Amino acid sequence: MRRTCITPVLSSTAGWVTDVRDQIASFIRFVIMNPGNTSSLWEDDMVSFRKLASEFEGTRESLCNELEHRLNSSFGRMFPDFRVSAECTTSDYDSDNDDGRYIIAFNVTIDQINNGDPNDVTTTGGLISGTIAVDEKNHNSIEVRFDRNRDTAAL
Repeated sequence: MRRTCITPVLSSTAGWVTDVRDQIASFIRFVIMNPGNTSSLWEDDMVSFRKLASEFEGTRESLCNELEHRLNSSFGRMFPDFRVSAECTTSDYDSDNDDGRYIIAFNVTIDQINNGDPNDVTTTGGLISGTIAVDEKNHNSIEVRFDRNRDTAAL
């Protein structure tokens, strides 16, 4: 029996999304915006980039490792019929100016097992590639810029 995960969203057109890629994008956005320490009931299962950044701000590789671990744990619970895996990597924000700022890149892939055969797997991207930028000067607004490729041609 196949289980279907749904993700509630604040949308004027739909109350939830069922497509795996849409759920992954919605979840990543939630992870970035979630302030952390919001509910003692759910806190162990919630992932907050802000909370993790405050705990691991001294070493960006540690932050990436912990974020990757938390995302993969969540994806394992959310999508038992797929193998969804996240990889987080870091690089300098500006290679010419070492001011301590850095970039964290999310790479999410989905492995779908075809016809129950573990050797017959289709791998697709879990996120449409692009850049998520938080503008601290403009009320922490988030801007998403999609890369131009085959996945985004229709956007």
